[in-house]
Amino acid sequence: MYKVRFMLLLTMVMLLGVSWAQVPEKPGAQPFKVAFIGDTGYDPHDTPALDSNFEQVLDRVRSEGAHLLAIAGDFSYEEERNVARVYFSNINRILGEHFPVLGADGNHDEWAHYQPFFQARLERMGLKRTLIAGDEYGLRFGGIQWAVLGERGNAAFVRTQFAHADEAWRVCMWHKNMHDMQTGDKEDDMDWATYRACQEAGALIVTGNEHSYARTMTLTDLGNRAAGHGVTGPADRLEVGPGRTFVVVSGLGGKSLRDYECDEHDDDTWWATVYTSNYYLKAGTTVVKRCAEESNDNVEIVQGYTYGALFITFNAGGDSNRAEAYFKTINGETIDTFLIVKSEAFVP
Repeated sequence: MYKVRFMLLLTMVMLLGVSWAQVPEKPGAQPFKVAFIGDTGYDPHDTPALDSNFEQVLDRVRSEGAHLLAIAGDFSYEEERNVARVYFSNINRILGEHFPVLGADGNHDEWAHYQPFFQARLERMGLKRTLIAGDEYGLRFGGIQWAVLGERGNAAFVRTQFAHADEAWRVCMWHKNMHDMQTGDKEDDMDWATYRACQEAGALIVTGNEHSYARTMTLTDLGNRAAGHGVTGPADRLEVGPGRTFVVVSGLGGKSLRDYECDEHDDDTWWATVYTSNYYLKAGTTVVKRCAEESNDNVEIVQGYTYGALFITFNAGGDSNRAEAYFKTINGETIDTFLIVKSEAFVP
């Protein structure tokens, strides 16, 4: 029987004129591309023109072929209830009404205004709107288990979301930072227990709040500054798995652009890439840097510094243990690329 099947397949290959390399292999995990942004702002006029930074970031998300948009808080920076409708109108016009979107509550957001829109989005994603019952929620979508937090840390909630062992990728997303996990002058506005809960689960961590882009190397001891938060491994190959994670600040969604604070972070040893107005560190190599006291306001220090999004393709190439990531600006410049691998499967 097996010989007959083999001969039939061989005959089809010969008749169709295809090579063995073109015969489909067993399908693997489906690649899934997520765009991560934060601190967006919006266009209050909602015209067809891409005349706001946020709209140009959305257009970049569309052109890169993302499957989902994840927004790490601070949406419109306005408090009026109607603003949420206009904000989502911007998204719908550029990405479409059924494009999957997740969002985390930011300190400039009135979550009660935005929650109904995110709940409606869940329904269009084929999920139950009741998954969002407050400003923290968990769900599974795109082969990823998500833990989305509001303005407060909640380590117990994170552990609950990742309590069931499986092979799904894991992502923690929230808005605020600890001081060491951003490159500006933000204070400790989160808590280390929540960061560590994500690390223990092998979940990568994405935040906003600081209006720049920065990512760490692999971290194994979050909260222990004296040990560099357990920094390990190369700058362009990160590992996630039980006890291993990395942290990203993706805050160039459209609101404003900020500096790197040299005097507060020059002793940091855990950054792989930093992209700010006065410092560009790319995968461990300094491209250009000038501290504030050395700066000339009339000189553009980091050429072309502008808004953009982090793109991560999970299950890259059909490999469920591999993800490929890059940050691209609205001008089409790729300023960071790196590989993510699972160091251990999330199974018993």
